[in-house]
Amino acid sequence: MGRRNRNTIKGQASIEFMFLLGFMFVVFIIFFVVIQDKTVDLNDRKDRIALREVNNLIKNEVRTANYFEDGYIREFWIPRLINGKTYDITVSDDGYEVYLEISGIEYIDFLDNETAGSLDLGTNTICKKEGKVRFNDECLGVLFTPT
Repeated sequence: MGRRNRNTIKGQASIEFMFLLGFMFVVFIIFFVVIQDKTVDLNDRKDRIALREVNNLIKNEVRTANYFEDGYIREFWIPRLINGKTYDITVSDDGYEVYLEISGIEYIDFLDNETAGSLDLGTNTICKKEGKVRFNDECLGVLFTPT
């Protein structure tokens, strides 16, 4: 009878160990999921901030061009990558909105003035022609003449 009690105690210890091991595994998985979620949130926040910075760059270029007379022309640069990722940039058909998108995150903002043309990643040309701020191909034929 003493032998049976010893086997029962060993069996109970094994069951308790397996229960403890399972519990620790569940805790580890929950911890991993929480850390992963926080990392994704942090990366999304970085992407949003970078999109806002690109948007502000464009808005400042448009404001500057609008301030000057017809004939203003300048080249400016938009980063090709944000946080090592490619992204899309589009100006609305009416020329008043800029759409930026990276990894499913959209950033939309309104420009202060109507614009014409499209923006590219990398080097862009901005000008003021016929009272309107224009980008790239819309600037063909504009020559800067200092006053």
